[in-house]
Amino acid sequence: MIMLDQAVYVYSMLAGLLIIVLLAVSSLFELKGIVKIFFTASSIALIVLHYTALYMMARYERIAVYPFTILEEAAAGGSISPDVGQITILVLLFTWRREAANTLRRLLRFENNHEAQPR
Repeated sequence: MIMLDQAVYVYSMLAGLLIIVLLAVSSLFELKGIVKIFFTASSIALIVLHYTALYMMARYERIAVYPFTILEEAAAGGSISPDVGQITILVLLFTWRREAANTLRRLLRFENNHEAQPR
């Protein structure tokens, strides 16, 4: 059994707690206003913790990141698990989809209006 750096266990524990918080917030509250901002900040913290733990684990075992999947290989065997970081990024994109679409529409309108004007 590989003994990882103690920080890996702390980061993994904090990431697990953040997953529970995010699930609770998203199921108990409507994601608007300050709740949406809290959800986003917590999601970003989860992503950072997740990839920091993976980075630290990579010193002890081979880590391969695939779309929405992580493959961990050590001398004793390996495991496949969902990539919480990529899934969280996808959830954030879904959460902010209206704002992103409106911003994109405004940018495209600006481009179209700017091109239509004679120089």
